[in-house]
Amino acid sequence: MAVTITDQRTIVNECDATTGWTGSNTVTLYTADPAPVEATGCLGMVVSNTTHNAYYTISSTDIQNNLIYAWIFHRAQLDTKANGGVMIQLGDGTNRIGFHVAGSDYDGFRHSEGPVGWQCVVIDTGNLPASSTVFAGSLGSLNLAAITQIGVAFKTTVKAVGGVDNCFWDVLRRGTAGQGLMVTGGTSGDPGTWEQIATADRAVTNQAAYGIVRKLGEGVYGVQGPITFGGSGAENTYFKDTGATVVFEERGLAASRYSITTQEGSGSTEFYMGTATGAGTTLNGINGCTIIMPASATGAVFTATDVDITDVGLYNCRLVGFGGGVSFSSDATTGPNHEVAGTTFRKCGQVVAGRVVMRNNLFTESVTEAGAMLWNENINISNCSFTNNTQGTNGSGVEHPSAAGTPYSYTAMKFSGNDKDVNNSSGSAITINADPNSNPGTYTGSTVTFVNTVTLTITCLNEAGLAVPGVRTRIETDPAGTLITEGTTNGSGVFTDSYNYTGDQAVKVIVRLKGYKNNQALGMITGAFSQGFTMLRDQAVDLP
Repeated sequence: MAVTITDQRTIVNECDATTGWTGSNTVTLYTADPAPVEATGCLGMVVSNTTHNAYYTISSTDIQNNLIYAWIFHRAQLDTKANGGVMIQLGDGTNRIGFHVAGSDYDGFRHSEGPVGWQCVVIDTGNLPASSTVFAGSLGSLNLAAITQIGVAFKTTVKAVGGVDNCFWDVLRRGTAGQGLMVTGGTSGDPGTWEQIATADRAVTNQAAYGIVRKLGEGVYGVQGPITFGGSGAENTYFKDTGATVVFEERGLAASRYSITTQEGSGSTEFYMGTATGAGTTLNGINGCTIIMPASATGAVFTATDVDITDVGLYNCRLVGFGGGVSFSSDATTGPNHEVAGTTFRKCGQVVAGRVVMRNNLFTESVTEAGAMLWNENINISNCSFTNNTQGTNGSGVEHPSAAGTPYSYTAMKFSGNDKDVNNSSGSAITINADPNSNPGTYTGSTVTFVNTVTLTITCLNEAGLAVPGVRTRIETDPAGTLITEGTTNGSGVFTDSYNYTGDQAVKVIVRLKGYKNNQALGMITGAFSQGFTMLRDQAVDLP
């Protein structure tokens, strides 16, 4: 297997012995039937038409804003989640509460291969479940900064068959924000993939069975924790996947608990999703990956800012729901080695583009009003689209935070459906020079002057497809009728003129030539504009 997985969380207890455990019923060690999900043992008890709990005693620990994970297994008729079928239990020595996480109507994280009977349940102490059971003291008095008891609890609705143990649990883990799985290893000949991470997660070996990444179907993976690619030491990492869909699952966690981070220590890190095609302005991608965050993950982030990272490449990818934003390198040396092409950022917070090469990307439905993308004065971007960014009253495509570097150049930058195309938050007036394939026209904040010379082209041909020269052509605003330009077609049947585009403009185009029927058409200037006409002979004029 190419990847090496390092669990960044802390093991609370491996459940390989009953030492340190207190239960409301007898706690028993099992080494087989059920087979442990991790290491050499698991624990069990009888829960017979009632509620029973068990907890492990630790030294006083601050677990505020922690994720607490526990593996559970049962051969029982559980009650519903709302009624406390499965609980993770926390106590401070005086107050002890079971937080409802699963039940007869709701499963936790479960692999479809390997230890299929086991579920990994999780709670976030920064966003505790709404339903809970009090075992001692009160919920309101529970001190998360001084927890001394962590465990599980079960509630069943029928008697245990034969009076034997029917509820079991295994390794308990906890992690602070950002502590999940760290993925290293892989080579260009044998790169790491999401499939390998899921396979490692379901391995029932010592300190495996992580409970964070599972396979949901062919090329589809579910995640319930933070993921870091690249090591902090001398590890080398080469990760490349294509065509995968990764869904971070809704588990009732706080808004900022999910993240993808790339990093590099003294080793090297190369991280790719999808395959690059083309080069220069045509750089694009195929077979990219889709990563989707749940709607509640309004603080989820994708971070690739480490200036030491050798290469980052996102090609034909879709990043959906990273509400906390997406950030890339601003470093003058490594930034140009990082590429994002043919990629969609949908329902994300602001994308900090830095100096990364960005081509043919789409920024849409941003959840920040400031701007779907933050401009860097040394940015390397072209051929990108900003569509339907309408958050708040001034949802914008691009934010300019500084006037340094004005005038800015836009190359093939397309805007449509935004509240405002540009947010000039710099506090100073700026100028944007837009090429004919760009169409910024509206702004919020300080003054923005758009210099966007586009070409208006009118072509007149007869029914045989031959040029009709000398056609009088008029382009005017619609419906006001204000003249924009006028002239006659040349020997090729074409009339052209330059126009400074400052915003979408509805127009009427009128063409006339003696001996031909008058003709007209309605259109919209959204950048470079062209309109063709078929000129029909006026038979009334041709009569002797």
